[in-house]
Amino acid sequence: MGVTARPCRPPSAGRRASHQRRRDAMSIQESIDRSPFSRRQVFIVGLCFVLNAVEGFDIFGMSYSASGVTAQWGLTGGQLGVLLSATPVGMAIGAFFLAPLADRVGRRPLVVWCLVLCGAGMVLAVVSPSYTVLLVARLMTGLGIGGISAGLPVILAEYSPRRRRGTVIALYAAGPSLGGIVGGVAAASLISAYGWRAPFAIGAVATVVVIVVVIANMPESIAFLLARRPRNALAHANRLLAQIGQPELAELPELPAQSAARGNAGSIRAAVFGRRTLVMTLLIWVAFFCTQAVYYFANSWTPKLLQSSGASAGQAAQSGILLNVGGFVATLLFAAIALKLSTRLLAVVVLFGSGVSLLLMNLVFGNLSGVLVVAIALGLFINGSMAGTYAVVPDLYPAAVRTTAVGWAIGAGRLGAILAPLVAGFLIDRHWTAGNLLVLFAVPAVVAGLAILGATRAQRHERRLPDPSVPLTVPADGGSQPTR
Repeated sequence: MGVTARPCRPPSAGRRASHQRRRDAMSIQESIDRSPFSRRQVFIVGLCFVLNAVEGFDIFGMSYSASGVTAQWGLTGGQLGVLLSATPVGMAIGAFFLAPLADRVGRRPLVVWCLVLCGAGMVLAVVSPSYTVLLVARLMTGLGIGGISAGLPVILAEYSPRRRRGTVIALYAAGPSLGGIVGGVAAASLISAYGWRAPFAIGAVATVVVIVVVIANMPESIAFLLARRPRNALAHANRLLAQIGQPELAELPELPAQSAARGNAGSIRAAVFGRRTLVMTLLIWVAFFCTQAVYYFANSWTPKLLQSSGASAGQAAQSGILLNVGGFVATLLFAAIALKLSTRLLAVVVLFGSGVSLLLMNLVFGNLSGVLVVAIALGLFINGSMAGTYAVVPDLYPAAVRTTAVGWAIGAGRLGAILAPLVAGFLIDRHWTAGNLLVLFAVPAVVAGLAILGATRAQRHERRLPDPSVPLTVPADGGSQPTR
């Protein structure tokens, strides 16, 4: 009896449709990149800006109260210097050790608990009976700010369309300048009436208010929910997708093996320092270190150097004000220009501009009018460079390790912020002139620009570590991944 060949059965229409949907599926982030801002996304951006402004006020609180604290407790210059450096030190520790928690427990919980830590530090400063207690309070505040400063840019990046991301993060970066300006005006009047503790009381109240607002309104990262899969991840993700006008998911897609493996500290470190990402990560660290070294040198020493060269105290203070005004304007300009130009290109331009401005400051240093004009330009460029580095980094890493990577980069930057003023003071004691210092610190500005170019080129050359592909339409008959 002959054998009848069984005809090949073509794939069913459902299977073909499922395959086509899988192949053409668009990830959530790609969908957000192609969509206009929803009102919910605008609210998220505004909330992050307010948070950053409040944290900016918390950072500058010690500088407002420095004279009163010194007078009450008879502090030496060294003791005051330690108090002033306590917050940056805490910020570095927070960025290195608290920020990575966001990639395990979530961006939102990290922000909430770090705000609580900031608020506790401000309250402790208000009631501090001694120098030691105030020092601990400032370290606590710095720790909280360090964790927050890594989490917020990531939330902004994940909820912003790519073409608007540089603009959004630049606007966010204007928060500390605005918080410092508004807080400084308020502190000046309140300190004269209520004493040096008044700025800390203002900061404590403002922090408590934003904690309540964040608990009620701050969303979790959708990318985190889909990469880490906490309890009820699908329901939470769909609720957030509906709020920003995106289609909901039928089910959680199957995670790629490499994404599923990123569940512990060792695998996170491997993703940031792995063979494909090590060079990029180190270049980003160099960029952050050099950028913040230049920023803190300029803001800490320009007024002092100007006064030591013959300017009055008022004129020196005026240069500091112009740096801050230029900084606030810079972030707004960066935000506007980022709508048209590449964020990477813009970051490199402003970093090179910082170096040129420092060299120009050296050339005109004997001319007060020229110095004040260049101070505006320097403020524009150094603050624009801070906005640029924050805007470039989040997109270089996958969602599963993004906050850790940004936090560690910020921690490297804080080391530059701590060391630069100390190095400048050491060199001044060794009889370096103002001109020598300005030329010296022009070098790291250029190095940071080259590092940004190198890091983004390395990221393009080596295939970026993949994020989970999150389909907008998930077939009902495949790829099920249960929620843990």
